[in-house]
Amino acid sequence: MDQQIIRADRRLRVMTLAAAALVLVSGAVMLALLSAELRELRTSGSDAAGTAVPGDDAPPPAHAPAVHAADPLEMAIDRLERWTTVLGWIGGLGFVGAGAWLFALGWRINRAGQYPPPRMKVIRDTRVRTGPQARALANVLQLAAFVLIAAGVVGTWWLHQVAVRILQHAGR
Repeated sequence: MDQQIIRADRRLRVMTLAAAALVLVSGAVMLALLSAELRELRTSGSDAAGTAVPGDDAPPPAHAPAVHAADPLEMAIDRLERWTTVLGWIGGLGFVGAGAWLFALGWRINRAGQYPPPRMKVIRDTRVRTGPQARALANVLQLAAFVLIAAGVVGTWWLHQVAVRILQHAGR
């Protein structure tokens, strides 16, 4: 049996590696920014902890502004809630995007009856699979797509809700 091999596209390989490096660097930058934010919150929280006057338990006058508006803990919780929202959107969109791409690839494989589908470039030399092997691969890719999309939508929403509840509980 003559096995057909699709040769790797060098340009696609370089672009894929560059994109992966960009994602890793972006992730490292986001982690560094989050770390700096947490350090700032810790130091501002410890600075604010010493500002209370011992024995000053008198209630504020009725016309006094709400204390929680300037409360460092509430401000920190608000900032962390914004961070969880931004990171949730980034993660969710990444999962949904990857799932959509996998679903489309599975669809193309099913239509063509082979992997890789015609005119698809690959990053390494790849043996063409046809028939039941190709259909099985397409089905696995589409199942993985549904899992990724569900993780992107439901999973990141759930993680965000849990993080917000934890932060709100810390503020009590």
